[in-house]
Amino acid sequence: MKSRKFTARIILGLSSQLVATFVFAQQVEEILANTNLAEVESQPTYMVKGEPVKLVPSDLYGAFAVSPNDLPGFEEEVAQTGALAVERSKLTDGYEIVLARRLGSATDTGFGDALAALRTNNSWYRVYGGGVSEKVLINEFIVRFSSDISDPEAQEQLKKFDAKILRKSRLTSNKYTITFPDHLPINALAKVNAMAAHRTFIFATPNFITIQPKRRLLKAAEEIYSVPDSDTEISLESNVVDWPNDDHYADDQWALKYVNADEAWEITTGACDVTVAVIDDGVDTDHEDLIHKIVGKYDAIDGDNDPEPYVDPETGTADAHGTAVAGVAAADTNNDIGIAGTSWGSNIIAVRIFDSTFSDSIPDSSAITTPEIVQEGIEKAIELGADVLNNSWKFDPTDAIGNIIEEAITEDNLVFVFAVGEATGNVEWPAKMSAYTDLIAVGASEYEAMMATSNFTAGSNEVTLVAPGVNVAATDIEGELGMSPDHYALTVFGDTSAAAPIVSGAAALLLSWYPGATPTQVRNWLEGGANESAVSGPNTNAEAYGAGLLDIKQSLINIGTTGVSLAMSVVPDEQLGFLEETKVRVEVTRNGFPLGGAMIKFGSQDETVATVSSTDPLVAADCEGVAEAVVKSASFSWVSKSTYIRAEIEGITQTVLVTTNGILLPVVVVFAAILMVALIVWISRRANSPADGDRARPG
Repeated sequence: MKSRKFTARIILGLSSQLVATFVFAQQVEEILANTNLAEVESQPTYMVKGEPVKLVPSDLYGAFAVSPNDLPGFEEEVAQTGALAVERSKLTDGYEIVLARRLGSATDTGFGDALAALRTNNSWYRVYGGGVSEKVLINEFIVRFSSDISDPEAQEQLKKFDAKILRKSRLTSNKYTITFPDHLPINALAKVNAMAAHRTFIFATPNFITIQPKRRLLKAAEEIYSVPDSDTEISLESNVVDWPNDDHYADDQWALKYVNADEAWEITTGACDVTVAVIDDGVDTDHEDLIHKIVGKYDAIDGDNDPEPYVDPETGTADAHGTAVAGVAAADTNNDIGIAGTSWGSNIIAVRIFDSTFSDSIPDSSAITTPEIVQEGIEKAIELGADVLNNSWKFDPTDAIGNIIEEAITEDNLVFVFAVGEATGNVEWPAKMSAYTDLIAVGASEYEAMMATSNFTAGSNEVTLVAPGVNVAATDIEGELGMSPDHYALTVFGDTSAAAPIVSGAAALLLSWYPGATPTQVRNWLEGGANESAVSGPNTNAEAYGAGLLDIKQSLINIGTTGVSLAMSVVPDEQLGFLEETKVRVEVTRNGFPLGGAMIKFGSQDETVATVSSTDPLVAADCEGVAEAVVKSASFSWVSKSTYIRAEIEGITQTVLVTTNGILLPVVVVFAAILMVALIVWISRRANSPADGDRARPG
């Protein structure tokens, strides 16, 4: 009987597999039937969320297949055109692709003729423009199956399209990078577009090599914004005197005061278990203000754990954008050096997703990457434990990136913050995803009578809110590779690239104050706390400002204190002897989760009995949500006295009774002891002295 049941299960299993194979075979036929090569060649498109995106031939780049041995001859051939210059990168070298970039002096005709001449003798790739980047179409594509599938099954099914797997995503299920051997990339694109439109796949998209202008650190901010002049004083005073004590905080970090960060820090300075991922062009992880904050590192360009920025061999300068972003978000703070970070108790994950091009003939290099590299960088940040992911960059729409962002927000409860783009343009993708996800899209504000103005012409619901984007003090590459001799960029970092990490830091503070909050809650708190009345200026489109100017303190207040509790104790003893000291210990939690970074204010009900002594008026709770302060007996007293030591945060108070022993009892005890000793001595002497009758009498 058991044998029959077992045989039946085998037959049933084989039948299911045969049915699945038959269904997929039909699906393959449907996909191939919808493959239109002629249409893709004449009007090239690729698919994003089921809709075609047009590809426009580039008017800036050509791309050619060149082996290392043929490179010298090809470079000479390019130079002879007079209209092009060779541009390379580690990434393109890996594909044995060389870029030919249009010189600024070249006419449209000269550019076209030069490309045609090079294509006569060299294999070439199609390059498309028309977006935020130039895109080289190579024979690599990223697909994700709509149902669970094993690697052998995926390979077997992809063979039906003449495709094979190159790489598998480490973290995202059913996602593969594939190629089509013996196919031209444009022919493969036609198949991939048909695959993207079919229910078998969640998406199918090209793995373009993308080239775009670098996000600038050095910026003539006054060309776009109004900036504080040298005679302008911006008060940075708060209820906490001389705190934080970083060198550049008081004089140079107007932006943090602008968004009420200093007052927010009186509630929380950020928890160490809340981590901000800086996904960018690398981070100087040895920087004096960052070295103790980096808890995770990854270089998606090289596939290793060394995300140090690219160093240009010609100019000797390094990519400084990511280093600046990291410092604004969460620099080491209150350490007597450098700058203050927005969430200075939080930690940083540094992820590099952009490489740089180099050229002997072109002074300005470009940022270069692929959708696969970007998605891998995001995946690695998630794997390393990121809570907030800062993205001060833009990209042409692609499902390879959009899909992982949407899933990370909805399924992993991660907060994504994106800069919306250049201040004089429209909101760029992926920031545009804020219209249909809980992604936070950040615009930039300027300084002008403490009012924010924005130059963006945003679409509906695309800008979430704005934050300062001019003269934002930041960390810089250390040493000669940087832009400033003291390792800090005080007046040259700006635009939405600088505004985004301020908001990322604010999001980290909110998550520190309310552990486990969802992206929806974080976005709602930020929008609800924003100062709508603080936005004004030449842009009459109110949507360009989103909810208004970031106000971190108000966002924290809007969360409220429901679920916050304090547990207080004295270590080691509530009894204080004369001139002795002890410690009071407070554990602060919300709904059972420790509130690391929460700022506890200690005090004494009667300071004539005992005083609370701490380094700062407010004490930050450690990673476990514990804060301690020293209690000392205050003054001379004849009798024992008691007082309550108070711990407070946002109106929530807890007390513990401490007793100091008076001086009277010790004095009485000492006096009694002296009398007792004297009595013992007297008795001893009496006992040892001769009796009266035994004394010698005079003769």
